[in-house]
Amino acid sequence: MTEPNAPQEQYLRWLEEIRGIGGANPLTNLDLDVLGLVNLERVHPVGLSIFTRSHRGLLANLVRDPIAYSKALTEAKRVKIKGERLLTNFGINTTYLLAGAVDFRPAKLDLRIPIMLWRAELIRKGNDFELVLNGEPFVNPELILTLRKQFNLELDVQKLTRTYVDATDLVPISLLSFIAESTKDIADLEIQRSLVLTNATLAPTYMLNELPKTPTKLATALVDESAELPETIPSEQLIIAADADINQQHIFRRVLNGDSFAVETLPGTGYTQTVVNILAALSADNKRALVVAPRRQTLNEVSDHLSQVGLAGLLIRSRSAWLDVVSAISRFEKTGFANLPAAIANKAGVEEKIDQYFDSLERKHPVLGISVNDALAKLAELSALPKPPKTSARIKGPALFENRNRTAAIALLNEAVAIGEFDKANHDSPWFNAQFEDSTEVPSIIALARRLSEDVLPQFSVKLDDFIRQVDLPPAQNVAQWGEYIRLLISIRATLDRFIPDVFDRPLDDLITATSPRKEKTGMSGKTRRALSKHAKEYVRPGVSVPDLHTSLLQIAEQAKAWKELSNNPTPQVPVGIEDAQVSYQSLVADLIKLDSHLDQGPSGTSLLELPLAELGRKLQTLTEDVAPLENIAVRNDLRKRVTALGLDALVNSLAASNSRNEHLVSEFDQCWWLSALEYLLSGDNSFAEYTPESLAELESDFVKAEQLVIAEGRKEISNRTANRWRKAVEALPQETEGFKALLKLRENTLAKLTAKAPTLWPAVASHIAISPYEAAEHL
Repeated sequence: MTEPNAPQEQYLRWLEEIRGIGGANPLTNLDLDVLGLVNLERVHPVGLSIFTRSHRGLLANLVRDPIAYSKALTEAKRVKIKGERLLTNFGINTTYLLAGAVDFRPAKLDLRIPIMLWRAELIRKGNDFELVLNGEPFVNPELILTLRKQFNLELDVQKLTRTYVDATDLVPISLLSFIAESTKDIADLEIQRSLVLTNATLAPTYMLNELPKTPTKLATALVDESAELPETIPSEQLIIAADADINQQHIFRRVLNGDSFAVETLPGTGYTQTVVNILAALSADNKRALVVAPRRQTLNEVSDHLSQVGLAGLLIRSRSAWLDVVSAISRFEKTGFANLPAAIANKAGVEEKIDQYFDSLERKHPVLGISVNDALAKLAELSALPKPPKTSARIKGPALFENRNRTAAIALLNEAVAIGEFDKANHDSPWFNAQFEDSTEVPSIIALARRLSEDVLPQFSVKLDDFIRQVDLPPAQNVAQWGEYIRLLISIRATLDRFIPDVFDRPLDDLITATSPRKEKTGMSGKTRRALSKHAKEYVRPGVSVPDLHTSLLQIAEQAKAWKELSNNPTPQVPVGIEDAQVSYQSLVADLIKLDSHLDQGPSGTSLLELPLAELGRKLQTLTEDVAPLENIAVRNDLRKRVTALGLDALVNSLAASNSRNEHLVSEFDQCWWLSALEYLLSGDNSFAEYTPESLAELESDFVKAEQLVIAEGRKEISNRTANRWRKAVEALPQETEGFKALLKLRENTLAKLTAKAPTLWPAVASHIAISPYEAAEHL
């Protein structure tokens, strides 16, 4: 029995499905940050003026900035491709120019509705597109309906349209003023100037507006579950001659059952193929049919389709009876061997493998209680929301199981919103996500940042820049490179304390070889080694002892190489006071590391030591000035500890980056959790490792081949069965056969004479008859 409220509930679900056609609808939720949208608000004024008058213009004339043009061209390609696909597949024109917008979000409605629509067309012109406006502009029906249903306000559409058409701009001030005046009684509405080209459709709007709010008799009957469905023939017993989907196969089974029913369809949806398969299945089951259609072209299409699948003459047309009968006899004589059982068995083997794959998708996790299919379905549902979530954050480890009930997580996220954790100003602050064990540390760390910004860094920078200029080194990029320079200069200073400067001017390879331990076989003679070792000692300053000359020469070679890579000056020089600079540098590094330990480096992971010097100076200054996020650091630290405990760190950072609002928290959390669950399911089930894209493509290919083989063998089987019936009839009815052949030699083309001459033989050759209802009395 059907529940009393079931028709209404199902009808409302259908209405929701209609409302969700196409996903996010730019006619109700205009989002300027999505792909497939050309923003024309700030185009070149001259190009816009010409376009406004002529209603056509090249994209290059409208967008003349190279970078902006490149982006506009890319988005125009997306709009063009999507528009053509929708027009080809569904017959829907979706390319529109949208002018002006009304933002209802301040009025607690999550809507941003364009005001005017103008059907547009993108025409390829070489590497560019020509934008053409077609027809007349009109008011967005969604705006009219929203004002009427939500605010009981009737918009003067004719006057608004006339105001827009009479203006000399595509987004005239008069249009925005008219809307502002018409909605003056509605507080907090925001009238925006915008001009975009994108894909949009009015189909869901018109469909919902025309449908009643309660189910009709037809809708109620469709929901009725009390009607018993007829028994159907198993799919393995169906013998068809062309591809068929599940709905078509259901029709074939009902036909073979002898049910009486009607099928309503539209042109281009495969009705001819359905009729062909019905005739083929009936022939295989030794049943005959009369095909009636008022248009001769329809009957010819069915006959031609049968010929294309190798079943010529299976349908005898009233106006082409001789040709069809000859084609049928010719097919009988050419019929070959069919091995349909083997093809069916092969297909069953492939289907078993596919079933195993789908079973793995449907397998429920014992703890999470969901399957991969559940996760994919939920993510698809989220992506179809008017405001789809954008987070790509993940929940790792045991936290995924703890957040199955999202109540605690949502409460925590709402708390984060309340303390401003997701505010854009906080997120942009370098103190965002700062970590302090004790809030009493905050003043000293701010003082440290101020001292580094105002005193230490500027003074040290001047000192190091002076040293670098003295020795002709390139400017350092960051603090870490300062350290590299200081260490190089200190090591060169140590070398010059023991060796004369000339040691940097001579190639040292032979001297290094000569002073190496003798156990290392170098191929150098003893005499040469002694001479070169003596020469190497000449570079040592008088009175200085060098215990390990070989190691020292290796160090000098590395220093010379590093120096040549940095400086054009052939001889290294060391400025006076480098040791003091080293002490100051070590103090600076220690302070920066201490400050860095309290900062969140973000996804880039760049420490203060690695930041470019100019950026480091700006960041230190900002740390000194922008201290608002630290005012309630104790509360924030407590919140972050609870966020970490629930494993929501990545999600909170993602929501802060997107400046999320309370109304979006549930969908954003759901996307994060379901993405995490999907990854966990895929990584935790080893069977999924077998299903690589290549193996799935191969499995799909095997199924297609097996399906095509079954269809091909099915055609042969149908031909064999009809041919066997023809041969048996010819053997059993020799007299009728001779008379029938005589008529064929005379090219007799009427059904009446052919059936009269061979009434018993005729059913064996004419499996099905095609005729117009206006010819039935004459030919049958």
